[in-house]
Amino acid sequence: MKRALCALGVVLAALAVLITLLPVAEHPGILIPVFRMEADLDSAEGFEEVVPKSPPSGNPKLTIRQGSTGTIRMSLRRQYTDDTLHILLWLQGTAPDFDRWILGLVDNAGLPDGITYAINPTAFELTSNDVHNATLNIAISPSAKTGSFKLTIIACKTYSSGGGPVSSTGESFTLEVTAKDS
Repeated sequence: MKRALCALGVVLAALAVLITLLPVAEHPGILIPVFRMEADLDSAEGFEEVVPKSPPSGNPKLTIRQGSTGTIRMSLRRQYTDDTLHILLWLQGTAPDFDRWILGLVDNAGLPDGITYAINPTAFELTSNDVHNATLNIAISPSAKTGSFKLTIIACKTYSSGGGPVSSTGESFTLEVTAKDS
């Protein structure tokens, strides 16, 4: 009984620490995101296969051949605020093997060799609650390494003066690169 109470005390203390460390919008104790981002998998073009929820992670899986280019549209919307939000978008994975999901911004972020991307637009302002669209293009070189890579599209709210990130959200997916036809 004494061990169970001690374990409960440790869990409650850890929970209290986590709650105080969480970023808060306007209501203490309640996490309220001021913007959201969604990747529109129905708009995906250039991929061999698009699986909306792939086991075991439950994240989408996009399959593409070496030498191909794929496109996905994304939508972003400001919510629960009247402030102008400055948003920056990018695509990254966790090096060196790109087999882990990104848990926040990390120093060893990047993309596997032979995979490049462009997002249009990369930076913009959300000044109303209207939907803002962006397009992600992923290009796979003919010599890119084949395999499955865990990548995340990051949307980051930044300071208008160019300071560091304030808050971010992401859409993770598995990018499976297959060999080009011979």
